[in-house]
Amino acid sequence: MIAQRNEAEHGSNTTLQSVRTITYVAEPFTIVVILRGHTEAKASVGAVADTAGIIDTVHMNNGDKIAIGDLLCTLDQGTRAAVAQAKAGLAQAQADFDTNVELRSKGLAAAKRARNVEVALSASKASVTAAEALVENAQTELDRTEIRVKVAGVIHAPLAVAGSMLP
Repeated sequence: MIAQRNEAEHGSNTTLQSVRTITYVAEPFTIVVILRGHTEAKASVGAVADTAGIIDTVHMNNGDKIAIGDLLCTLDQGTRAAVAQAKAGLAQAQADFDTNVELRSKGLAAAKRARNVEVALSASKASVTAAEALVENAQTELDRTEIRVKVAGVIHAPLAVAGSMLP
């Protein structure tokens, strides 16, 4: 009915339109997008030395990945290398103590000098204890010359350069 009405309205000499079709096939292609941005560290942690001194060696550089316990730098050991001297003092104090104990146990001290031997024995024991403390303190101070990482991350800026002074 619609076709008859169109013919009636426009007359019988209507021209039919032609239709063309094209088939498209989807193909993947790469899109390149250039982005610029700025990143920031989640946290920034400074390295702090437990002691002052001149930096002897820097072991890390800018951009290096670091883990807890890694060695950042080493300070000049200078007079901190007193561990050997403290150990020698401990050995001498221990030898003095051992000698006094041996003399006392063998009864080589005269009876009237027993009190003097007891005092010498106590003094020797105190010297051993003091020497042990000196060794421990010297070792602790020597250990402080190695600055180690407390948190993992990436070195953003060098700690310092060899020859500079850490306060």
